[in-house]
Amino acid sequence: MKRIVTVVAVSLSLLLSGVLSPDGKKGFRLVPDVQANNGGAAAPQIEGTWLLGVTPPPESGRTPFQVLISFARGGVFLASAEARAQGLPAQYGTWKKAGSNEYVATALTLVTGATPNDVFTFKVKSLFRVVSEDELEGAGELAICDASGNNCQSFPRCSTLRAVRLRAEPPSCPGT
Repeated sequence: MKRIVTVVAVSLSLLLSGVLSPDGKKGFRLVPDVQANNGGAAAPQIEGTWLLGVTPPPESGRTPFQVLISFARGGVFLASAEARAQGLPAQYGTWKKAGSNEYVATALTLVTGATPNDVFTFKVKSLFRVVSEDELEGAGELAICDASGNNCQSFPRCSTLRAVRLRAEPPSCPGT
């Protein structure tokens, strides 16, 4: 009972202060409709999480690998670390719409070199084309940059990208 009273009291105070609105039109909303800088980043056709297959150029000597990528409303782009130990760690960045079925994303990874003061970044710039509701294709360019993501040296040639959408599935556990 005490918990219900607390929830009601907090909800009421948020409504009265204008932070929360029952119709979502007045006051501030707890989850605002955020748009990224020009180009907007509210695009249901790409928003969500995808399993991305990356095929590096043959000259790199690297074998294909997979990562999870997410396009969040408002322009946030996330990429998981590669499953292999020698791969890139997680990446954080932004995305925006570039054409009718095209999107660009730029992400950074902070890396420490031989000493703790030797910090640099890997920058990944990608172009994604929507092939179908559940499939993306495109290209990605990898560069090594200074700690602020500037003064970059790109690796030769781009990787080929192919992604399939991750769909929510209910569990098959008995009794659920």
